[in-house]
Amino acid sequence: MEAEMKALQGTADLFEVSFPDYKQLRQCRSDIILVKAVWDMVVFAKSSIEDWSKTPWKEINAEQMDMELRRLAKEMKMLHKEVRVWDVYTGLESTLKNLLTSLRAVNELHNSAVRQQLMNTTKVTLVMGESTTLGNLLELQLHRVEDEVKNIVDKAVEEMAIEKTE
Repeated sequence: MEAEMKALQGTADLFEVSFPDYKQLRQCRSDIILVKAVWDMVVFAKSSIEDWSKTPWKEINAEQMDMELRRLAKEMKMLHKEVRVWDVYTGLESTLKNLLTSLRAVNELHNSAVRQQLMNTTKVTLVMGESTTLGNLLELQLHRVEDEVKNIVDKAVEEMAIEKTE
């Protein structure tokens, strides 16, 4: 389209005719650059999440994943403000927030008391075996029960403190 516009511009100059300024075309180029930047982040995030999902739950490095997600969120905030209202941006932002929340909960599942209490509270059965992966745990959508997980963890920490003082 830009090549066609330049050809038309050349023809208009040849005949000394005024040629309109195609602002929409420049805006389109700008939007394409922004769309590419956002979708590059989406593809990177989704591929990272897919790779992490295959990780056995005992090998999950929540701190490293947390740092990577925070770095990606920081990069997202550096994008042009115009993209922040786009559905693709808000969808990615929501995915990252939910994953961060779920990672915190997954990290707490290493404690068997927390795991048992969480199963009782949420009525979900967690079978933590060698074949259990992060993906299996993410399917539980632990970010939806964030408050319950926090309460359970707080209660477990208090109980451990009481046991140590006795």
